[in-house]
Amino acid sequence: MIQIARASWALFFFMTFLTITVHAQSRMGTVTGKIKNEKGEPLEYATIATKGVGHVTYSDGEGVFKLSLPEGTHTFIVQYLNYAPFEKEVHVSAAVPLSLGDIALEPVSVNLKEVLVTANSTAHEISVAPIKADVIETQEIKQRPITITEMLNRTTGVRIRQSGGLGSFTNVMLNGFQGNSIRIFKDGIPLDYLQGGIGLNNVPVNILSRVEVYKGVLPANLSSDALGGAINLVSQKRESKQVAFSYEVASFNTHRATLNVAATSQDKRFFVGADAFFNYSDNNYKVIAPVVDPETANITPTKLPLFHNAYKHYFTELYAGIANTVWADELRVSMSLFSILRENQFGSLMEKPFGAVLSKRNAHFIPSLHYNKSLFEEKLAIDQFLSFSIVNSAQVDTLRGKYDWFGNFTPPIDANTIGESNATLSDIKSRNFISRTNLNYALNHHHKFVLNAVLQSSSQNGKDEYGTTIVDSEGHRIDLQSIPSDYFKLIGAIGYQADFLAGRLHQNTQAKYYASKSSGMTVNLSTGRLNDEKVESSNRQWGVSTAFKWDLNSLSFIRTSAELATRLPEQQEVFGDAAFLLPNFDLKPERSMNINLGYVLSKPSAYSFEFNGFYRITENLITKELTGLLFSQNVNVEKVNGLGVELDASAFVFPWLRWNGNATYQNFRLQHLQDPSVKYLEGSRLPNIPFFFANTGLRASFNRLFLTNDRLELFYHYSYVHKYFLRYIPKDAEPAGFLGLFGESKVNTKDIIPSQNLHSIGFSWIPDPNGLWMFGGEIKNIFDTALYDNFRIQNAGRSIHFKISFKI
Repeated sequence: MIQIARASWALFFFMTFLTITVHAQSRMGTVTGKIKNEKGEPLEYATIATKGVGHVTYSDGEGVFKLSLPEGTHTFIVQYLNYAPFEKEVHVSAAVPLSLGDIALEPVSVNLKEVLVTANSTAHEISVAPIKADVIETQEIKQRPITITEMLNRTTGVRIRQSGGLGSFTNVMLNGFQGNSIRIFKDGIPLDYLQGGIGLNNVPVNILSRVEVYKGVLPANLSSDALGGAINLVSQKRESKQVAFSYEVASFNTHRATLNVAATSQDKRFFVGADAFFNYSDNNYKVIAPVVDPETANITPTKLPLFHNAYKHYFTELYAGIANTVWADELRVSMSLFSILRENQFGSLMEKPFGAVLSKRNAHFIPSLHYNKSLFEEKLAIDQFLSFSIVNSAQVDTLRGKYDWFGNFTPPIDANTIGESNATLSDIKSRNFISRTNLNYALNHHHKFVLNAVLQSSSQNGKDEYGTTIVDSEGHRIDLQSIPSDYFKLIGAIGYQADFLAGRLHQNTQAKYYASKSSGMTVNLSTGRLNDEKVESSNRQWGVSTAFKWDLNSLSFIRTSAELATRLPEQQEVFGDAAFLLPNFDLKPERSMNINLGYVLSKPSAYSFEFNGFYRITENLITKELTGLLFSQNVNVEKVNGLGVELDASAFVFPWLRWNGNATYQNFRLQHLQDPSVKYLEGSRLPNIPFFFANTGLRASFNRLFLTNDRLELFYHYSYVHKYFLRYIPKDAEPAGFLGLFGESKVNTKDIIPSQNLHSIGFSWIPDPNGLWMFGGEIKNIFDTALYDNFRIQNAGRSIHFKISFKI
């Protein structure tokens, strides 16, 4: 690891020197103008861009814009909804600013034919930045009955693993990393403080404008100890006046609803609003269960419906604020609340059925404050977020008796036997505070500095009538859940972004500081007694990263990045779960060297192609190992090396028909094992991680098919996941074929998660783009094939979904 750290710092200083060296070679000019409508009224938020791999900006409230461009000739384009695009070739000089004066856009009769401009949105800017990111815009899919999880599973290099049905626990896998190595944000804020109130498993697409997927290096404004990447959910832009509603009904008694309401004062200084959504499903789809014959004890795989797998969730946020004042561009005060009720029919593996185990989580009052202000002619931007939450979690397993897979109840032989799994009636209270501060300073049009700091603290304690108890120094028995534990984490980042060589070379270099501190009580395993003194554990690390993008021409570019990343141990990994997961205050942070290289070729309205390769070296990987017969503990053991390749392409087969496809291969293996008892696993693949998967799809668009201005879209999607291993297996037991994709492995079939094929078809119909209604429908898994996910958990078979959306 010392060699990795030295190489990283050397890379950091080399890139800094390089950016200073080439600074003098870049020359930029400015283009200004004012966008108006046919009546001479200014148009706000008009998109001003250059074609190809270009630059983009937006007009302000007066219709005025200012765009910085490299010297030379550019094709300049202006777009605004329901207006004809304005296009002009301009010559930009660094010596003399270019003014285009007033630009009047002409209205057009609504035509829903797609107008594609490469640099037409913030999403485009992110997707072509030096730091690799895939961006999914939700505008075109909000009318479809699709989930965030399904969207992400159709993205290159991403798999979202679930444990069965709507609202089930998710495990994100991105470029080979998974779990806590991947961080989830909403509007740049880590979602830890909500503890599942909003997550990939329950957030609807209708409240989002886009989803950003970062692979490897993260930008400085997303300060986190992510090891392999992050997903940022970006809320839709607040509108001056809006009422929007959507409702989805689907198989397995599934119901999903969203409501967005907003109002703004006439002078645009005061605003109020509410965002709310609701999820419910019985999740009673059929699975192949291992049914045990009560007389012979023989196991017979039997297809039957789940009966105790329902999920119910609601989330509401009320907000009000002040905007466009001398002291604040926007000050927003919010209050959120949520509730989750989850029935659990099985545990980590689908082997034993439960019929009365429940999980509950709620928070009745989560205040937050969001402030932003631009100063010094918008050179300095300040963005501050604060929130405090108290989240209550409960686990209920108090049944006296048991259920079989058919839902039949059997009383216990011993009336004192409690619980189907592990008897519990836990009630845990978690207190969470978060502060995120982000400062952006634009030195000029070519150079920008970013400073970001995220401070998080949490403490928790509770009670469990049936939980584990221990003995203190005075001989008193204590509920282990009642012992408080505290956790503190600080992540700071400073970044430098610049453009050089007439805007063709872009770079992003940053340094990060990681610090965490944990404190709590520990148990002596040999005596079962509580140790007298409070134990503290702290970690401090530095990290660096740099990313470069080189524009080869207006259609293509290459980019590369390198990072020394750190993931700090999480609170539960350090403290344990007060049940069967023991604490370990000696856990070290995970460290990883990440290298990425990519090439992009894109011609708007025609085709696109992207190649990405990545290499990872990870040390101090945190994993669980058994300690005795009942307990497990997180420890630092393995070193993992991995590499992967991603391919993504799309093309318009006809003007009305678009094809897209992607494929991912990744090869992550254990290296340099020290424990002689597991030395035979040297070179083994990481288990429970797909190593090859692919997607392809078609989308057909038809305008004016039934009505004057309607639009109908038909789509088909196919997803393939190659078979992979549930547990570690020796490398010589793997299939001998090319890349492990062909041939048969030499292990028990129960240790193999089989290959999966998922086909889905659907439609969306918009009667009028300026109207009130939108409709969408989809049949998922049309061939009703067996699908598996996290630890061979079975997912739903064929399901039918219908969604209606309304907006004024």
